[in-house]
Amino acid sequence: MASQYPYRPLNLPHETRILTVFGGRYNDPLMASISHMSLSEPNDKPYDALSYCWSRGVNLTRTSPMDDVITTAVVGQDESGSEISMSDALPLAEMLDHPVYGQFHLELGGVLPPGPIMIDDTRVMVGGELHRALRTMRLQDGDLRIWVDAVCIDQQNTDERSKHVRVMSEIYAGAETVRVWLGEDSGSYVMPFLNTIYLMTDIVIDIGAPDEMDSLAGALHDVQGRFLRHPRSRELDWDMIAEFFNRSWWHRTWVMQEIAYARQAMLYAGRNAFGWDFFVPVIRVLKSFKLDSLMNGHWGWKAVSIMSNLRDEQQLALDDASYEPCDVLEVLEEMRGFQSTLPVDKIYGVLNLTDHKDKIVVDYNKPPEKVFTELAVSFLEAGTLEILSHCVTISDNKPSNLDLPSWVPDWTRPGYVEPFCIRQLEANACGTSHDEAIYRISPDQKVLHIKGRVLDRIAIIDTVRQIPPPGAARYDRGWKGKSEEFPANASASVQERNDMYKNLDETDTRRSVTSIANIALKPAAEVTVAEHQAQLESLARTFMCNRTRENELPSGEFAKGLELLIALCEDDGEESLRSLVREQVKHQVNCLNAMTLGEGLAYAERLEEGYWMVQGSFSKWCYNRRFFVTEKGRYGWGVEAVQPGDIVAVLYGGDYPFVLREDGIETGKYRIMGDGYLNGFMDGEGMAKEFADGHQEFTIV
Repeated sequence: MASQYPYRPLNLPHETRILTVFGGRYNDPLMASISHMSLSEPNDKPYDALSYCWSRGVNLTRTSPMDDVITTAVVGQDESGSEISMSDALPLAEMLDHPVYGQFHLELGGVLPPGPIMIDDTRVMVGGELHRALRTMRLQDGDLRIWVDAVCIDQQNTDERSKHVRVMSEIYAGAETVRVWLGEDSGSYVMPFLNTIYLMTDIVIDIGAPDEMDSLAGALHDVQGRFLRHPRSRELDWDMIAEFFNRSWWHRTWVMQEIAYARQAMLYAGRNAFGWDFFVPVIRVLKSFKLDSLMNGHWGWKAVSIMSNLRDEQQLALDDASYEPCDVLEVLEEMRGFQSTLPVDKIYGVLNLTDHKDKIVVDYNKPPEKVFTELAVSFLEAGTLEILSHCVTISDNKPSNLDLPSWVPDWTRPGYVEPFCIRQLEANACGTSHDEAIYRISPDQKVLHIKGRVLDRIAIIDTVRQIPPPGAARYDRGWKGKSEEFPANASASVQERNDMYKNLDETDTRRSVTSIANIALKPAAEVTVAEHQAQLESLARTFMCNRTRENELPSGEFAKGLELLIALCEDDGEESLRSLVREQVKHQVNCLNAMTLGEGLAYAERLEEGYWMVQGSFSKWCYNRRFFVTEKGRYGWGVEAVQPGDIVAVLYGGDYPFVLREDGIETGKYRIMGDGYLNGFMDGEGMAKEFADGHQEFTIV
């Protein structure tokens, strides 16, 4: 019978525990011992640290309870070619080593049953993933000293758990190797993955050795062309790449710091082991030159980039003591889609990587609502409203598990959109006259009273745009197509899914751009030419958030560029940009006699530049944004959940406007929907005297 291990108290933060796993073969019982290890003095005994997922190796849906009776039948041939026929009905826990069902269960995201470890004469039950990991990693003829959170921390002692968060970075940085357990090799995907990485590396070397890539940075299309034309590029097995990065480990919050601080990392998938530096360098090259379009939207693929960047940050910090750590809000926003069992670990799990490492007291006795609220209050007290830009309301009809006011970001929920401050859109909505926040917070920290101005009210929104876009689901396991154009197809390959969703995304963009144009622009017969041009320019500035991708004010033929974009979308992709430009130039040269042929060619170049200027800004600033028109005819962008009737306001001290909604329960109170863009009001224009009547104190709940 399993027992609670009798832990001795630790002298934290100066020491931790280490697990010594005694040698043995894979199927031998696990035998181990726990001892204390100093963190404040040099350690002459090297140790490793384990990084793994407590629950399951595959990132998928629920599985059957372990006591469910499973009926299975196998008909086929054995290795010698003889026919076999067998059937059985056993509890799931006893079926996991079945020659057929065991692997099938793992591939579908099954949870492994707990297993025993004899630690210093105490029989301790640990999770199935940990049990398999230790059986796989232990040495046959020697001892393995390894730090394992589930065993080396007294999980029943919340004070000890809280204090351990502070020293996690030291523990993982001090380990000789961080051993990453990805789970069992379900479905034999590991070797195809490794072979694909080998092939990717060969192709990258063939088209230009990695040390030559820097010199090719200005020749992006050239590198892409050489990659796609390589005779072996079609042999790349992107399905196995996607399968590999669908392991749960790539989707967890805690593993970010565990890999960021690792001196070296070794990954295990079943009994296959390979180093971090085996596959990450080639992936970084692929991403640098945008050769990984088939993996766009894959969370696991994204995780590699985040981890690599965090490892770079930690190395810079080691090399330069004055190097500033990562901004905590940037990290929290980046990690919003990643998972943690406890909501508080969305903050605690990345804390050591950020500039707030010493500003937040880790306390697992606090409810998550208090932890999240205290972080928000700390930013307001520092005189910045940046924290409010991370408040995003979504209309997915899934209630949050946390009871938070709308002015406190819920880091456990995706927002579909990055705040403008993260995308670094230049703006100063309050100008210089109202650049300080004027606020007070209720004693129970439930209500924010803050002063600002109402600028306008939303009258119309575009509902055609699909948010999140269709392509966001292309790597969901058990994917179901949402569109009538494509039936549900969970077995589609990466290439097939990419093609399907690329078509869906392009169709969605054409439809939404056409819808926005119909909403915003009056028919030509109802307005003068000058009025039409003014409308078009205002809409073009809105499509660009009045900034180029380089954050410069737009110039040149950007309004004509939008006109071309609308025309292409209305033609449903039948005409090309080049043909539309040619028609406009031909009209200017031949019909109006307004230009010489040489001037026409220069005009064509400016038109194309204008088109790409609008297209580039639109994709950067307006991704997953909802277009709206206000009661006074102004254009803008909000988050996905904005509705007619919502107000657009400037809160004093903020760089961006906010969309607020009157609370349906209590009159005179508002909820933050998210940050927004209102054309013509991003540089302090709303602080003019003519808008003074909109001044008020908002009660945000």
